[in-house]
Amino acid sequence: MKVLIVDKDYYVRESLAACIDWESYGFDTVYLAKNGLEAVSTAQLTPPDLVVTEVDLPYMDGIKLTGRLKSIKEDIFVILISDVRDDHYMKAAIHLDAFEYLLKPISLNELRDSVYRAKIHIFERRASAAGAYVRIPRDPNTDIGEEIYEKSGESSDLEVFSFCNISEFIDAIGKGDTELAMSVFAEKRGKLVEKTSCPSIVLHMFCSNLFNACENEIKQLGGDTFEVFESPVDMLHTISSQHYVDSTLAMLEQALKEMLAYIRKLSTKANNSDIEKAKEFIDNNYFALDISLNGVAKLINMNPAYFSVLFKRNVGMTFINYLTQVRINKSCELLSKTNMKIYEVAYAVGYDNPTYFSTVFKKNTGCSPQDYRKNKNTAIKV
Repeated sequence: MKVLIVDKDYYVRESLAACIDWESYGFDTVYLAKNGLEAVSTAQLTPPDLVVTEVDLPYMDGIKLTGRLKSIKEDIFVILISDVRDDHYMKAAIHLDAFEYLLKPISLNELRDSVYRAKIHIFERRASAAGAYVRIPRDPNTDIGEEIYEKSGESSDLEVFSFCNISEFIDAIGKGDTELAMSVFAEKRGKLVEKTSCPSIVLHMFCSNLFNACENEIKQLGGDTFEVFESPVDMLHTISSQHYVDSTLAMLEQALKEMLAYIRKLSTKANNSDIEKAKEFIDNNYFALDISLNGVAKLINMNPAYFSVLFKRNVGMTFINYLTQVRINKSCELLSKTNMKIYEVAYAVGYDNPTYFSTVFKKNTGCSPQDYRKNKNTAIKV
């Protein structure tokens, strides 16, 4: 069998050729190419069985290259490596029946496992074509036998790509609703398990997308995934290298639970700090006519709906009630210590309608601004 390695970086090409014992995987010939055009020329002369290529290539990207290679030899297996999480690329990879789409950074063990899985499929396809059973050698690195490998399916199924869309999951953890996040995962997991055929590229992308979504949230909250796992990269690799859909998803579920628990811990600490910043901003800018919940939420980079819930939970009152309290308290101070007219006090604390200000003032203090000025000891009902 032949393998073609395509990468624009000379040292990467040479390292991939040298660091993997290709012969132990059954590949007796290794070709190298520095761009898509060179890869196509090589494949036309001697079609490879497996191609390992990066997506970002000169002249022809890895996706277009995959299409050209498939036109040369339909059963070429292509492992794509990318540093870009792009749904368009992933969908195109599935449509072209690429074997796997790996996101950088990847470990050598992760690539070895991917190569081993490709080897299994190559042997199985040849055996099926010959109408015979072929016993596949054990993986020399992991000592995993082929007989426990469960095929995930080889056909491209664009419907399955929807499983890789985790926008609901991302929205849920962004709002701090980890229970909703796990509910979204459970729903998608159930649908995946129901599928009679699921391309391995889809399963691996699904796992990678969810895992990395949690990692990104942890980073945004100032945390470190190394606080959850000794090696996050190895953990994701372990999840992706499971040989059954059920075991892959079970291990992913446990990892997500641990990461979401850590996110909750970080969120509590971070959100308390954010709410204090919000209160400080209100205390210092209560007089602004355009101060609003959406504006303050944006200021602290928080979803307005989530901010509203969090504010009430931490402060004990709604955003508007807190703003009103600050304004009324300040107006009481001005009425007590200055000779400002009522309408001037209204404008000074953020109300552009003196009549409305008087209504709000009476509702919160039990008396009108004029009566309050006469009796400065009136208690405030807040």
